[in-house]
Amino acid sequence: MKNLISAATVASAVLLSCAPSAHAAFIQNGTGLISPTSVITFDEIVLPYLTQVSTQYSSLGIAFSPFGYYLAGLNNTISNFIPNGYGGDRFAMDMNFTNSVTEAAFQAIGPGDATATFTAYLGGNPVESVYAALTQGVSYYGFEGITFDRISISPYAPSGDPFGAGWRSPLILDNIQRSSQAQVPAPIPLLGVGAAFCYSRKLRKRIKTRNALEVMSAIG
Repeated sequence: MKNLISAATVASAVLLSCAPSAHAAFIQNGTGLISPTSVITFDEIVLPYLTQVSTQYSSLGIAFSPFGYYLAGLNNTISNFIPNGYGGDRFAMDMNFTNSVTEAAFQAIGPGDATATFTAYLGGNPVESVYAALTQGVSYYGFEGITFDRISISPYAPSGDPFGAGWRSPLILDNIQRSSQAQVPAPIPLLGVGAAFCYSRKLRKRIKTRNALEVMSAIG
């Protein structure tokens, strides 16, 4: 009996160590969510080049404020690009979800030496905010472990850059992933618990193939 209790104690400790934290976690990786329930690629509704996008994708669960520009032909993405605009005109964008979510991630492409503030809101109240660098190449950013209905993205220029990071290249958004339910670990047998937990999970899908630098050069 004593051995069984000890084994159960060890199993509980492993469960606790591998279970998702109750606190918000900021996502910054190359794939985004492990198992998103939906992904918006902006291929679902194709708009003319440089269309101002606000509520056109509401039927898919997302809207933008104040708006974003649709970059048709450049992998059909959304950007704060302004024709003939200067760095100061690269505005902040909000992604507004029609229903609250517990996880969301998206591709954010920008100059590798720039930074941005990502803030999650619920009912107009800030829930979590993170200041992060925009890494070179295609990267995903977002939040998990909290409930929110909006993410605000405020891009910043590198220190000392008089024209702003946006002058060299705008912020580009693509592949918005979301999940309405938190990821809950499935029950597993006590036997072999050490080997069963904390394993590497396969990627759910491949990200769209593209070269971020080529995209930004084409816009510039």
